Amino acid sequence: MKKYLYTLALGLMLSACTADKKQTIISVLEDVTEADFLVTPYTSTILPQFHLDKDRWQAVAFRYGSISSLIHNKRVSYKLMSENALFANDIERKAKVKQFKQDVSEALKKNTYSEAHRYSAIWTPLVDEIISLQAIPNSTATLYLYSDLQENNPSWFSIHKYDDLMLLEHNSQKVAERFLSKAEGIKKGNKNITVIVVYQPQTMKEDIAFSKMKKLYTIVFKELGISIAFITKLQ
Repeated sequence: MKKYLYTLALGLMLSACTADKKQTIISVLEDVTEADFLVTPYTSTILPQFHLDKDRWQAVAFRYGSISSLIHNKRVSYKLMSENALFANDIERKAKVKQFKQDVSEALKKNTYSEAHRYSAIWTPLVDEIISLQAIPNSTATLYLYSDLQENNPSWFSIHKYDDLMLLEHNSQKVAERFLSKAEGIKKGNKNITVIVVYQPQTMKEDIAFSKMKKLYTIVFKELGISIAFITKLQ
């Protein structure tokens, strides 16, 4: 009887430990309005972010969505639930991990360039994704945004409108207020989400344009209390 109780208690303890582990979420939003972006999401760079080779028993999830001139674009998501190594079947788990990796690979290798939509509505889909990630309990999420950040939403801000461009250059705080007004629903100060913008300019003009939006996003995300970083490629 004592042995049974000990085994039961050990099992419950191990199950509790597994349940307490946070789910790792990798979300990718890819701007598909340009055919010549130097850096795009690849399986070889995204999959290692899950660290499944070190811990294949963890809970992970992958989300992918495209960004174009349309605010509403198709989204896909795949999940791999956590399991306890002591009680689960190792062969079955390896098969599940393999399938998850295949699903991620299929989502990333699709040619999503949209010739019909050459300008980007970025902020609204980004806000929607952050809200969705914040709603997932017991998780840590990294959102990779592959974009030059050149917003084109004529109703409230477009980098292609002269007045908006001038306002961005001379009063970025005012533009930040516009962006923040469109961020309703985001929970401020969330430490479980990190946004990483991935973009590599090819010309001086692109570099200058990106620097302006980088400054703007830095202001906005500081106000939101959400971590943001800017990189030229994902290792």
